[in-house]
Amino acid sequence: MREAAGVDEALAAVRREAERLGGSVEVFAEEYLEHARHIEVQVARDRHGTAVTLGDRDCSLQRRHQKVVEFAPAVLEDAVREGMHASAVAVVDRAELVGLATVEYLWAPGSGRWTLLEVNPRLQVEHTITEEVTGADLVRGQIRLALGEDVAVAGLVAEPVPGRRSLQCRVTAEDVTATGWAPATGIVSDLVLPSGGGTRVDTHLTAGTEVTGDYDPLLAKIVVTTDGDPAGLLSRARAALAETSISGLPTTLPILRAILASVRLDGDDYDTGLLDRSLADLVELAKEHGDPSDTRPGADVDADRGDTARLVEQGWLVSRTGGTVTAVEVDEGQDVEAGGLLVLVEAMKMEQPITATAPGRIVELAVAVGDTLRAGDPVVRLEHDGDHDGDAGEGQDIDPADVRPDLAALLERRATTRDDARPSAVEKRRARGRTARENVADLCRGGDLVEYGTLAIAAQRRRRDHGDLVAKTPGDGMVAGLARLLGEEFADSSPEVAVIAYDYTVLAGTQGQINHAKTDRVLELAERRGYPVVIFAEGAGAPR
Repeated sequence: MREAAGVDEALAAVRREAERLGGSVEVFAEEYLEHARHIEVQVARDRHGTAVTLGDRDCSLQRRHQKVVEFAPAVLEDAVREGMHASAVAVVDRAELVGLATVEYLWAPGSGRWTLLEVNPRLQVEHTITEEVTGADLVRGQIRLALGEDVAVAGLVAEPVPGRRSLQCRVTAEDVTATGWAPATGIVSDLVLPSGGGTRVDTHLTAGTEVTGDYDPLLAKIVVTTDGDPAGLLSRARAALAETSISGLPTTLPILRAILASVRLDGDDYDTGLLDRSLADLVELAKEHGDPSDTRPGADVDADRGDTARLVEQGWLVSRTGGTVTAVEVDEGQDVEAGGLLVLVEAMKMEQPITATAPGRIVELAVAVGDTLRAGDPVVRLEHDGDHDGDAGEGQDIDPADVRPDLAALLERRATTRDDARPSAVEKRRARGRTARENVADLCRGGDLVEYGTLAIAAQRRRRDHGDLVAKTPGDGMVAGLARLLGEEFADSSPEVAVIAYDYTVLAGTQGQINHAKTDRVLELAERRGYPVVIFAEGAGAPR
């Protein structure tokens, strides 16, 4: 708050949220630093009282105080970094923390002032970039600290590698317009994620995943890492976002591309308010950075929820976003003024107000506190002729025999890895011998094969079309896994072996990046379990 006007309304909103989340209406007020950056220090402390820092992160690129893009390490003056790190250790020592914590600060570069913001004694969403620049496994280390190990044994004494930088983009299901960000819902119809060296993706998505308003709209974390300057890091991040495509619902991919096209990580022209101040310009820029697979705002509304246009014609105000109703401020029959608050919907820890678009009288209320809404659901109807005759909210009968879209997509994708999906390549191979899958099938003779990396493709997405790679580089040229052998010679037992079969029909047996990773994994499992290893070695050299 910059002015006294509106404090009462803001205080009421904060207390309402605090009571809903924590059962208390106590509110803590703190100084607000203008044009500040949001800096975090990652700390670990063991039961012996040894505390260490694992670098810092800049989380200043936010909208409405929700992080959008983070990078590590932060661009800081040495004195500021040393002061923050010392402060962070003092904070966790005072609290006698055992585990991981993120100590967060606001820093105003213009004045040089910095102040403690909050402490989160847990992993943060952006822990990925700290892992990338330090090489530490924070998830495993946190568990080992909880088991009583010290920070060194837990692998948490790790300084950022000099010159290494990492950046994370949070891809969310949101409808972004010049007026704000609103959570979106839908079903993922197609999904392409980036890959290659220096790229990491953390996600739960598959084709067919339904994204509802019941949870945080985070879809994926796209993380890139490089050894070089901030400009090189941004270039790598832009390339990763260009490879990414999510169809079926609105996402923040276009706005993320616009952000990365317009910021400098080593400049002094950004702070926690930059994205909010620049939203209209970023939305315009995002139109140049969309792609045909992105479902744009204003897309389909679920037929079960009623036709949005018809509802609006009947005087209904509909929810622009999915979420939970936290307050209903009007009653049926009540007169309201234009702009008056009618209903509050909470989505992604933020309240989304639904206000009257014109003066009128509330004829009908379709919601109550605690109801869950989806985008396009009717909320209140201002005085209009006609009645709403929709059946919003009715469930659908599910036929157990129906194949879910995500499962159908998986089965279709798996089919592309089989010999019969590649008749031309297989015919050429059979002119000289047998295919890799035929060799493995003959070895197993009807036994089980737990295949590893079936859906892998060659790591060439930046220079080749994804569909072409799926069709021509199945498994990145290798059939590998663990097999249980059957046959007359094994009448009294079914031995298990590790199998590696190089596929000459894929890039003439070239061993690519994913191919090597599959080899390493299968050999690691074989060593751990004591299995024999069977290798069918094929390549461009002379046959053996």
